[in-house]
Amino acid sequence: MITSTAWASLFGDPEITHTKVVEPRVAAVVDPSQLQIGLPMSLAVVGQRLVVGGSEGVAMVEAGGKVLWTLKLPPATARQVAADDTQVAFTSFDAGGVDRSATLANPLLGGELGARYEFRNATIGLIDGEGRLLWSVPSAEQAKLSPPALTAKTVGVVGVKTFAVYDRADGKPVAEPLSVYTNVFGLMEGLVSQFPSRPAVVVGDVFHLVRNNFYKRVSASGKEVESTRTVGLMTPLEYMPAGPVALGDRIIFGNSPSDGKQPMLLAAKTSGGFVWDERMDALVKTGMLSSASDAPMDLTVGGGNVYVATNFSVFCYSAAGRQQWRARNAKGGLFPSSLRGARYIGNSFERKVPVPKSFLSTSMLAATDERVYVATSYTGTAVAPEAGASAVSGDAVEGAEAGKAGRVRADAITVLDAKNGSYIESLWAPGQRILGMIVFGDTLAVTMGDGLKLLQLK
Repeated sequence: MITSTAWASLFGDPEITHTKVVEPRVAAVVDPSQLQIGLPMSLAVVGQRLVVGGSEGVAMVEAGGKVLWTLKLPPATARQVAADDTQVAFTSFDAGGVDRSATLANPLLGGELGARYEFRNATIGLIDGEGRLLWSVPSAEQAKLSPPALTAKTVGVVGVKTFAVYDRADGKPVAEPLSVYTNVFGLMEGLVSQFPSRPAVVVGDVFHLVRNNFYKRVSASGKEVESTRTVGLMTPLEYMPAGPVALGDRIIFGNSPSDGKQPMLLAAKTSGGFVWDERMDALVKTGMLSSASDAPMDLTVGGGNVYVATNFSVFCYSAAGRQQWRARNAKGGLFPSSLRGARYIGNSFERKVPVPKSFLSTSMLAATDERVYVATSYTGTAVAPEAGASAVSGDAVEGAEAGKAGRVRADAITVLDAKNGSYIESLWAPGQRILGMIVFGDTLAVTMGDGLKLLQLK
């Protein structure tokens, strides 16, 4: 039997091209007239039930797609959910304008890094298992909020500059919010508003979170247990756009340094301290003679491994931090979807800082023991090509597909073999716009611009 690492050494990294494009195999389409939550966007799995956060409410759906209950809520730009066996928590916020005064005042130091994105009506709420609202309170920080994280008695929420913990009984803060922000040279105000607010991971009733350049462990009562901005004494944590995820007794996340070094994947012990850190070979071509390092943006776990997606690659690592395989984009096979991956911003001194395309922290990467699913892009005809149809040619830009008359671009789901990263197929339909995905029983639940669909895994 050939192991995944032996496969890579014998055959090289798989190069992914859309060579087998098929229509998504839909197991169930959740009726929007029953869902009644506006645009569905955020997903959380609790046993055999799926919680869905939408622009106008929250709903619970069973495996066959039947809506069990719906709670209407005030409209919001973003609403994200988490749940346990008894209750559902949500965060919501509205997107405001963009303050570019810092950029205009100092174009050299500001640039797009100085653009401060504004958010309002930030709210945290809790719903009981029957779909009744228990409480809803304004966020301590009016900012872009992460999906909530739940301990037995509290709800933790990552904002732009703080981490706050609320009592599940009544929504009141249990402690003063903890800072996850350092305004270096007074230049970080705009940049941090563009960084992703990823949810904390809860292990043993302790919150584990990454935000800006901090890794923290926080007790359920809101007390800081551990806080660090470095790995060891000399290696700084900065630009941490991916994770955290839990894998056994390890908390794994990714960073993207600003000094041109390769990004890192890091593992912290749930009990404190770091286990390992590995530099990622995430170089991609940007021209005939040039290349740049791509940033990790999505993490997920499956089959005892952790999977990492950059704009143009997918990696598989073992729990011990050993790279098992890397699948590389070729002619668009891993070209990022409309909302997956990073957009790069900068100023005159720092030209390539990765920030997410989306305000949401929904996952664009999912995995089972057998397969990995990643949101990508494909340019095809109005009807999806038959299985085995040839992919369109790519142009000179890394990953870009050439537009042709009569062809339309839409989001796709590229499916890889979890054992070695080899290509299986691409799921594509005209007009697809993917907002998030999660494995739900024997289906892949996907929120799209036209609703919630449960797709067959195979």
